[in-house]
Amino acid sequence: MPDRRNMIYIYDGSFDGLLTSVFTSFEQREIPLGIEPDGCIQQTLGASYFYIASDAQKSHRVQNAVRNKISNRALKNIYFSFLSSSPEKEMKILAYVHRCFKYGRDVNSHLNDKYVAAVLDAARRVVNEAHKIKGFIRFSETKNGILYGEITPENNVLPCLASHFANRYSGIPFIINDLRRHECLVYNGRECAICRTSSAPSISLAENELEYRRLWKEFYDTVEIKERHNEKCRMSNMPKRYWRHLTEMGI
Repeated sequence: MPDRRNMIYIYDGSFDGLLTSVFTSFEQREIPLGIEPDGCIQQTLGASYFYIASDAQKSHRVQNAVRNKISNRALKNIYFSFLSSSPEKEMKILAYVHRCFKYGRDVNSHLNDKYVAAVLDAARRVVNEAHKIKGFIRFSETKNGILYGEITPENNVLPCLASHFANRYSGIPFIINDLRRHECLVYNGRECAICRTSSAPSISLAENELEYRRLWKEFYDTVEIKERHNEKCRMSNMPKRYWRHLTEMGI
């Protein structure tokens, strides 16, 4: 494929939009200079910009091709990498898709290929962070019975949390607010949706919520064996960047 060193694809920031861009690259037999989400465009001297309209049918064709010809694992790697905060992730994903069709079903064993390694690393970081947040998130009960929690993850993990907490709190409404991305995962007791927010929701705590927090912190402080306190071990198992949202840390 020819390199289009002056062409930058612009897409709407969605997963379908990115895969539509990948489809366009294959269809036009060209490799663009870059692929950037609309609203986050970095002006490049001498570059021309081409907006890629999101097309669900084209996106599904890419997904089906990767799933059927390579593996479902390869498709998950693409999706989780898309959720990452990895710089220039779009171009890495495009290169990874090319490697999928070059190497075939054993694409993920080619760790010496920098693009394969980059996508696998980004996907792993997203999965690992989502796993940690499932255990670290602290919910507070509001006056209207909704559970509310706040997170500031490095990666966009809200889509990875939806099914887990919907199953865990089946029928109980909750909101998980990603303060870094100004997005909320909202569950109404039946289905989940991710919504953009301009500011943090106005939350009124239930009357007994502060007492529950006090009791939880007292339990946390009491259960520790003081003589075996190991600050380095604690920070290893519970990274400090999550502490601000942990009730027991008193932050």
